[in-house]
Amino acid sequence: MRTLLLRLCGPFQISATFLIGLLLAAAPAGAGVLEGVVYDSATFQPIPRVTIRIEGTGQAMLGNEDGRYRLRLEPGTHRIRFSHVAHYSTTIDVEIADSLLTRNVYLHSSVIELPGTRVYSRQYDPAQEIIVEAIRRKKELLDKIQDYRFDAYTKLALRKLKEDKADEFFLITETQLQGWFRRPDEYKEIITARRQSANIKADDNLMTVGEVFNFNANRIDLGHQAIVSPTATDALDFYNYYLLDTVLVDGVSAFRLEIEPKNDVHPLFVGEILIADSTYAVAGVDVGFNSAFEIPFVRNLRYSQRIARFEDDIWMPVEIRFGGDMKVPLLPIPDLTGYYVAILSNVEFNRGVPPGVFDEYAIEVVTGADAVDSTTWDLGALVPLTEEEASGYQHIDSVEGRPPSLKSIATAAPFLALAATTSPVVYPYFHFTSVEGPYLGAGYTFRGLIPRSELYARTGWAFDGEYWQHRYRLRTELNERAKLYSFVDYHDLIISRPAIFSGRANPTLSSLAFKVDALDYYLEKGFSVGFGFQPLRHFKLEAGYWDVNQYSVANATDYGFVGADEHHRRNPGIVNGHLRSLTATLEYDSRQLIRTKGRDLPVGELPFTTLGLGIEQADPEVIDNDFHFRRYYLDLFHMRRLAGWGTTLLRIYAGGSDRALPPQRYFTFDYGEALGSYSSQFKTFNETNFTGDRAAMGYLSHDFGATLFRRSRLPLIERIPFSLLLYGGAFWSDFRDASIKLPGESLVAAPDWYSEIGVGLGRIPPLFFQVFFTWQLSTYDTNRFSVDLNIGF
Repeated sequence: MRTLLLRLCGPFQISATFLIGLLLAAAPAGAGVLEGVVYDSATFQPIPRVTIRIEGTGQAMLGNEDGRYRLRLEPGTHRIRFSHVAHYSTTIDVEIADSLLTRNVYLHSSVIELPGTRVYSRQYDPAQEIIVEAIRRKKELLDKIQDYRFDAYTKLALRKLKEDKADEFFLITETQLQGWFRRPDEYKEIITARRQSANIKADDNLMTVGEVFNFNANRIDLGHQAIVSPTATDALDFYNYYLLDTVLVDGVSAFRLEIEPKNDVHPLFVGEILIADSTYAVAGVDVGFNSAFEIPFVRNLRYSQRIARFEDDIWMPVEIRFGGDMKVPLLPIPDLTGYYVAILSNVEFNRGVPPGVFDEYAIEVVTGADAVDSTTWDLGALVPLTEEEASGYQHIDSVEGRPPSLKSIATAAPFLALAATTSPVVYPYFHFTSVEGPYLGAGYTFRGLIPRSELYARTGWAFDGEYWQHRYRLRTELNERAKLYSFVDYHDLIISRPAIFSGRANPTLSSLAFKVDALDYYLEKGFSVGFGFQPLRHFKLEAGYWDVNQYSVANATDYGFVGADEHHRRNPGIVNGHLRSLTATLEYDSRQLIRTKGRDLPVGELPFTTLGLGIEQADPEVIDNDFHFRRYYLDLFHMRRLAGWGTTLLRIYAGGSDRALPPQRYFTFDYGEALGSYSSQFKTFNETNFTGDRAAMGYLSHDFGATLFRRSRLPLIERIPFSLLLYGGAFWSDFRDASIKLPGESLVAAPDWYSEIGVGLGRIPPLFFQVFFTWQLSTYDTNRFSVDLNIGF
């Protein structure tokens, strides 16, 4: 048995036309609809989340919280089976035409009393024997599944919490999708239809089945934490088990076991698990988490799987449910409670997977997913909305159309300002630097003006620098399978010299508030052309030609909120001239991708590795040029969990050059970085940049979370809720005699290795504040010791 590890990995690239064809092919012409409510025969109350199976097929679904169900069936006779935990299953035969048929169903409560298995007081030995047998049979059960496919429906609903009671809905999303799995870990989901409340963009609705915990695995990964499974080979070292009673699950008796963590040191589950008494397969899960498991600002987490029995005694989840409450202090976000639901149906096992299904994409969104009509939507909506959810849509949509109140604007303004002055995404449209003063721009990406192309256009004005800036970029897809594309780019922009730490940072907040900016700027006017393609999965190769004029720029403002007597650091000059160069970059990213509307987004899963290799050459013997150099670099980044002891981050950087490298191409280890990214940079630089035409660096950090404190078993220490971070690194930079140095410019190199180590504490309330204590081990005239405060979510 595989109780599903639906991880975001493996994938499938397929045309939108074919996908829509699959969807329409699944829609029976002239189909009828069977709907009704499932009641308890004794209480006459609706039974929520009943499992409904069409016998003789792999189709299964669940009723909603109100007991309502709706099936779309081909005309003819069907046998429908209704099951629920602690109720006897019942079947009905229906003959349906292309019309609506209503049938309410009544289930009888069942309490199974088998001699020797019904237990009311806690008893350890029987439950332990059951778990030992379940662990022993795991491999046999898992080997039954080589591959499977399914259809699915997901729903995410968040509601506002007022005095610990759910109030109006905050947002609702729904998706319909298809999924494939093949051993050992190839996986793919394709969103064929989606809809959401008006306060969320369709592009932000990428809700999938995602990670379904495999309770037959040894460790279950959730975020950056690995949780010991209740059926792990070493599970008895972590859990106590108690046999509660025996219940019916899909017509089969199952042992209901309570699982209790033996400690609060390791992230563990708390709750109940069902084990089928015939095969010892996991037949159901309803758990919470102990205090060692933490998700920021989230509490009262619950996770459950409703599992159904398919052919060959394969047990598979037909419902996955995840819920909890979220309270974020200080930020203008209301207290929320919410639930995520995924319903699986039309499951087929061991039928083989069509060629080409699995590629680098874990998730794809078909082109027409946001334009599905109501008839097509109803075909895939496996569970009806409750009356509350339906009215929640209407409420959100009506509120979204109103103008924001003055109170909401005033509340959100400080946080919007913080985002605007720290986000790299905002930087092209608003920022503040010493050479421009405030800059305000606007841009837009035009899709469809030219077939298979997108045109990005941006323009803006630097108020103190007093010049316009522009960028126009056309990207055309030449071959979808090879990911071959071409680009043409014209720009007239202030840009920054290459900075190893802050190259993509937004320095607006520090520059505007404290007159601190580690970046060096120059003006570049010209164009570039080139092409890129994917030679292998996870690799991208891009080559280009640059023809640009570069100019020094001086400080244009000395404005800042504080320090009237302080000055912005003088912006250093460059070698002005006409640069014509050839460039090539090779990028590797081990992560799976999400494909939506022509964009590729990485999936945030661990472990992952990125690698960048680049070279640039300017040679007047090849083409008329004011410069003559070759510059090359390697940049490696790796992040992973480390055997239940937290998360490790490693970065290695190396660069070199030949001939006369100009200052605008120097390698710079800078002292500043974006807010929230403080765990991977040197912290004792003060306000010193180290530079050179050759450079090398290694940096290692490890975030233990609260694991070390908990495992210390020391009074008071083990209750420290903060995370513990250890880090350190070293770098080197130097100049060759051939490099171009400007008169009067004081450049600081590090010909002897610069090194430092430190310790940090994180998760400090009320927000996720971090404090870092860092010691310099080398002898450079910067800080021997530094204390830094940061926010790291």
